[in-house]
Amino acid sequence: MGVRSIPQERAQEKEAKEVRVCPRCGRTVSYYKDRRQGDRVYVYAVHYVDRKKKECYLGPREGYVYVTKLHEREGLVFRGYIDSSRALEYLDAIIEYVAKTEIDPGTKQEMLNKVKRLLRALKVRWVFA
Repeated sequence: MGVRSIPQERAQEKEAKEVRVCPRCGRTVSYYKDRRQGDRVYVYAVHYVDRKKKECYLGPREGYVYVTKLHEREGLVFRGYIDSSRALEYLDAIIEYVAKTEIDPGTKQEMLNKVKRLLRALKVRWVFA
């Protein structure tokens, strides 16, 4: 049995006290469960409703295979809900795609408008040329 530090114990206590809400149904999550099917692993949120166990599908642990194949050109690898860094990975892929792709001026302007919206949503002040 390994020795845990006090900060680790506090982090685990905080995580245990946090109420986790299912993104599918809005119920409190009792725990998360992995289910293996072939060589893939899928994540489920488990709830107890009126003493009955209910499971909500949250997506694959490693990412969506088929939809990702349809977006190879853009470099997007679609991930399930359980991957908390997926939005950052999507942004990185889009940046790489834009950097290496010839884009018409109209689409460039639309992209710039969306980036401005993103910065406003993040409450970042920026001067655009």
